[in-house]
Amino acid sequence: NLGTNQVALGEFAGNGNKKTHQNAIGFNAGMNNEGDYQNVIGFVAGYGNKGSCQNATGWLAGNGNTGANQNVQGYQAGLNNNGANQNAFGVSAGANNTGNHQNALGDSAGFANEAFYQNAFGYWAGVINKGLYQNAIGTRAGFNNSGNYQVTIGDSAGYSNSGKHEVALGYWAGFANSGDSTVFIGYRRGLSNSTSGKIEIDPTSTTKPLIEGYAIEDSLVINGKLQATN
Repeated sequence: NLGTNQVALGEFAGNGNKKTHQNAIGFNAGMNNEGDYQNVIGFVAGYGNKGSCQNATGWLAGNGNTGANQNVQGYQAGLNNNGANQNAFGVSAGANNTGNHQNALGDSAGFANEAFYQNAFGYWAGVINKGLYQNAIGTRAGFNNSGNYQVTIGDSAGYSNSGKHEVALGYWAGFANSGDSTVFIGYRRGLSNSTSGKIEIDPTSTTKPLIEGYAIEDSLVINGKLQATN
């Protein structure tokens, strides 16, 4: 060990550490560490870390990390992370991340994210994201997104979206959308849409939504009765 200010508990914990201020608890935890200010707890947690300021708790959590300022908790959470400023909680959450400023909560949430400024909450939410400024909440929400500035809430909402400025709320809302500046609210609204400025609001998957419009044309259609009372 060539590092200073280290506390290590467990077989081979902190072995080969070359930096300063490390606390490592667990078998091989913090072994071969090359980053300053690391706190790791768990089997092989923080092994081979090269990033500064890491807190990792869980089996293989933070293992192979090269990014700075990472907080991860869970089995393989933050594994092989290369991005800076990541908070990831859950099994494999934030693993293989290369984007900066990510918050991921849930099993595999934010896995293999490549973009900056993502918030992903839910099972597989924000996985393989390539779009900037994405907020995804729900199972597989924002999965494989490549569009910038997306807000998706619901199971598979915004899945495989490639359009910019999308708002999708509901199960499969905005799924495979490629249009820019869209708003989809309701079950399967905006599915495979390619029209920019499209607006759809309906709780069902009917082919004619209750409310639809085209922002670019400043038009809005209500497919049903509209009543006003005093």
